Amino acid sequence: MIQNDNEFTTARCALEHAERALIALKKKVYEANPERYYIFSKPYVEEIDRLRGEIDEYTGIVSAQEGSVPLWIRIKGPNIEGGAIPLTLLSGFLNEFKLGVQRIAEYSERSVIRDAGRPMQELRDLCNFRVRVASGSVRIGVIFPSQYEQTTVTGDVIRNPAKEAVRTMLSAISWADGASRMKDLERLLPDATTRVLVLHELSRIGPRKGGEISSVEFRGRMLSDRRTGVLLNERSIGRIINAFDDWISPTTVRETGVLREIDLDQNRFILRNRPDGKKELRCMFAEDAEEEAKNAIDKHVQVMGTLHYDRKGRPHHLEVSQISVSGRTKVE
Repeated sequence: MIQNDNEFTTARCALEHAERALIALKKKVYEANPERYYIFSKPYVEEIDRLRGEIDEYTGIVSAQEGSVPLWIRIKGPNIEGGAIPLTLLSGFLNEFKLGVQRIAEYSERSVIRDAGRPMQELRDLCNFRVRVASGSVRIGVIFPSQYEQTTVTGDVIRNPAKEAVRTMLSAISWADGASRMKDLERLLPDATTRVLVLHELSRIGPRKGGEISSVEFRGRMLSDRRTGVLLNERSIGRIINAFDDWISPTTVRETGVLREIDLDQNRFILRNRPDGKKELRCMFAEDAEEEAKNAIDKHVQVMGTLHYDRKGRPHHLEVSQISVSGRTKVE
């Protein structure tokens, strides 16, 4: 890299010589044989790219360009080199990143985690990021839609749930990349559902064992420390998985509702009409509890057992250990 003005002048001279050599090669070879020109020109092009990169770094062009973009993402992997990345890998990562931001923003706005369907149009527009791919490496600049970077008449910035979702993700990545305790993340994200949802989405965009991505680095002015950035790698993803194990491990609970849709072949039933508007809950019971479950069909019951959660921290099913009918009146 260029360290001083003398080295800068030398690099400028070297760049000019390389460019003139490429011009001469083009005049001599291109018209006669374009394919041969492409082969012969490769070392010249690589040298010109290297010199231009060093010159832009020294003059401050790179810093100015980076500062104009709120977030930069650098992807590394075994098949990513020389600024080239498989199209399916790049598009897949960007799509998972966008969907993760949408899910976190939607839960923040509406307290809803969708299993299917599309989010509201405004949220899709907010997450329709523009991206800038930097030369020399696979670095993606994330730019928020300009029409949503607005202020009120008093000068206050209009709240952007997509940008807040990205900041939430970056805060969780910073925790996973550091040495903070589990309680620090709980203070950072006090809502348990938000915490599990964010970590779930990070596990989707982070590297997987034997996958095509080995690390994902985040830098930019959206981070408190722009120089070092934060990293999703094998270690930080390991911390996220361990957090899942702590927060979504099965718990012993008591639940009430109406026992419906019993399936004797699968040893399961659905608990509906739960208090406080809770969603119906799938319940599994042992074979020796079959008669007890049959006698409770369509009745108000209290069930006790082990509640299991999915990877987003939502109740998945209840492994029933006890069924108690709370009233003998049949539910119509």
